[in-house]
Amino acid sequence: WEEGDISARDLDQTADGNYLITGAYASGDETDANEDFLFIKIDPKGNELWRSTFGDPNMIDYGAVLAETMDGGYVAAGERITDLHTWDADISLVKIDENGQLLWEQIIETDANWMIGTILQHPDGGYVITGSAFNGRTFDIFVIKTDAEGNMEKD
Repeated sequence: WEEGDISARDLDQTADGNYLITGAYASGDETDANEDFLFIKIDPKGNELWRSTFGDPNMIDYGAVLAETMDGGYVAAGERITDLHTWDADISLVKIDENGQLLWEQIIETDANWMIGTILQHPDGGYVITGSAFNGRTFDIFVIKTDAEGNMEKD
């Protein structure tokens, strides 16, 4: 791996006894304004098994929380920041397979400063994301339910 900035945001023990880390990665020639999603799978002794990065090269997009899915893959929710001055961010929902290969990404547009707290897979195959949203004066709790492909469910 080339030099760069790496930050970890969440850790989950996987069904195979290993661990998966999600966070952000920017190569040595990039700035924080170009962070990408990062996944690193390690064994119990801390040895790296694989590493995967992807994201929009013109934005900050990173994993904040993750969970193992029923099919042996992983899902992560994070932020996709378009404007560092206003911290205008959307929620990015990413699904990878057991080897760290990107299967899909969904962007959930927001109109507030969202702080993602957790993600879980729902028994119906969809996902539930929770956290806090700053509405300009106070924080509110949010809960988002998606289908199995990460699409927001309509009421």
